Amino acid sequence: MRIKYTYLSVILLLFAVACTRVRNLHDTTGARLEVEGSWSKSLGIDDMYDATVLLHKADGSRGKEYLSRPNGTTTRVKRGDYDVMVFNGVMVSEEETNLDHVFFRGTDSLGSFEAYAARGNPLPRLPRHDDEYIASNEMELLTFAHHRVYIDADENIYVRYDNGKYTGTEASVAFLAGRVESVPRAVSFRFQVLMNGIINPVSARNVTGSLRGFLGSAYMPYSGERPRPGFRATHHLTFTQPKGTRTRVDMNGSERGELVSQTFVTFGPPLPQTEDEVKKLPRTGVYFFEPVFLLRDGTEYAPGIYDVTDQVNRTIRRMLEHHGDGEDISLDENIFEIVIDDVVTLPIVEDDGGNGGGGGGGVSVDPWEDDEEVIVWIRY
Repeated sequence: MRIKYTYLSVILLLFAVACTRVRNLHDTTGARLEVEGSWSKSLGIDDMYDATVLLHKADGSRGKEYLSRPNGTTTRVKRGDYDVMVFNGVMVSEEETNLDHVFFRGTDSLGSFEAYAARGNPLPRLPRHDDEYIASNEMELLTFAHHRVYIDADENIYVRYDNGKYTGTEASVAFLAGRVESVPRAVSFRFQVLMNGIINPVSARNVTGSLRGFLGSAYMPYSGERPRPGFRATHHLTFTQPKGTRTRVDMNGSERGELVSQTFVTFGPPLPQTEDEVKKLPRTGVYFFEPVFLLRDGTEYAPGIYDVTDQVNRTIRRMLEHHGDGEDISLDENIFEIVIDDVVTLPIVEDDGGNGGGGGGGVSVDPWEDDEEVIVWIRY
């Protein structure tokens, strides 16, 4: 009988313990902000993996996220106002990114957030001022977007263990307090310079040129605004013969051809910040192109300086539409030409056999065949 009473005591004790309620275990969770981006139009990338999201809170605190999934990420936030900045490239630090030849500074606030081109190598024979900044032509295209977001939420307490039992809800209780759908637009652009009136082009061993007046940097824009201009820079360009074209003999019996520069990326011309500045865009005296020809006998020929301000203004107007209420510039459209229509007559010279400081082969010309198809370039 003593054994039976012992078993009964144990059973009653276990029953008493089981009926005792265990204190609930609580935890905290915060709101989450979801950021989704689209780079298909500006960069031709459907699934972006390398991009950065900066979050600047009105109280001065900052956060940074990289994409955790194609085109997007989700981050925890607290109550308050945020400047959310989205741009392509993984910015580990201002000078450490995976963008080619693009750096940043002043990223602690949107008002001072500046992107700038790395220094390029100056080309020989081109005139240069002592304080002139030669910008790299190898920049990667940069796209950017800004959004103002208010989070009306804060940390909340929830039950993780209810009477000792795990609720399994820690992933779901972090509620979505906001969503940003971002379409970053280009803030840098591709350009080429075309010289289409070269007489005696075979006299040239190679051709280079300086394009002056464009920007070496730009400040990232607030939503609905235009990028503010940074410092001015010069681009040193090399020229080659366009593919698919040939020299020809014009009506005066002179051999005539075209030269086209390398495609280069730039922050472009400074954009006016007000409509009054747009109306007062100068037609001359701002943007210049200065070519230098190294002739086949080793001598140099500099035909002069060309003012290209008027046609750069047309590019400015398209960029203003892009940053305003007009259609964004797509990747296919992001190529602008500066055309030098002036006739440049090179002297007829004999080849010096490769001596004379130039090295071989900058411009080569194939013979013109009577039955060869002629490609006519049309600009519109």
